[in-house]
Amino acid sequence: MDGIYKRWGIPQSDAKKWASLKERLKLICGDDLEISEGTLKGIAFDLGVSVDLIGFWSDYTHEWYLSAHRMIDRAATPFELAQVIEALVKNVDSYAAIMKLIVKLLDDSDSGIRLSNTRAGWRTYPAGEKLLDRELVEAPLSFLTGKSLEEYTKSLEHYSNHKWEEAAEKTRRALEEYLRAKLKTTKGLESSIKDLGGRLKKTTVPTHLRNTVTNVLHSLDTNYNESSKHNSKTYGEVETEFLVYQVGLLMRILDRIDISKA
Repeated sequence: MDGIYKRWGIPQSDAKKWASLKERLKLICGDDLEISEGTLKGIAFDLGVSVDLIGFWSDYTHEWYLSAHRMIDRAATPFELAQVIEALVKNVDSYAAIMKLIVKLLDDSDSGIRLSNTRAGWRTYPAGEKLLDRELVEAPLSFLTGKSLEEYTKSLEHYSNHKWEEAAEKTRRALEEYLRAKLKTTKGLESSIKDLGGRLKKTTVPTHLRNTVTNVLHSLDTNYNESSKHNSKTYGEVETEFLVYQVGLLMRILDRIDISKA
């Protein structure tokens, strides 16, 4: 879509790219969609706004309508637009047929928004490098469930809002909940790491990989403990991005290892 600008060497301002993205999104989503009152209220609830800001009642047709264009126009930041997109795809069944178009539109843009289909439904998250996003962020979102999915999703939400400390803590919680589910235990992170190391020894996982995984897990646990112990505010964007990708990579690797018989 924006390839012609690159071919001709014509730079686009961020404002131009943002405006173009919103206009294309409006074309894909349509406007004044006939919708039930309950669905309209569900979208309003998800966004925390009044119904009259996102839809209207027609005295002529005696039906409720969703003003998707108005919702998209009101989004002033990538996070606000991500909220709108998530609320729309979660509540409007007819958008299921155009999800691939929406995903491609976001992937091709520089909006900073990615959209992934998880077991809990479509979820948005802040974009990083595209290959890393696909392999280390989208992959965990596709297989995580329950509390680990909830915590990992929250870490991405905090990261998108530049809440580094909160995002880092949620990566710890996601990892802890993932190990609890995999090991079928209620133990904390440190104990789960020890248990996992013992279980991995009984599998066919090569020794060097097993040692690497457990060493990285121990290093992460130390990192989290030191930060908590000293109540340090040392997490910034770089450190938090590292944790998001590192935890995603570990969970992706562990998901491929069967320890059920170990």
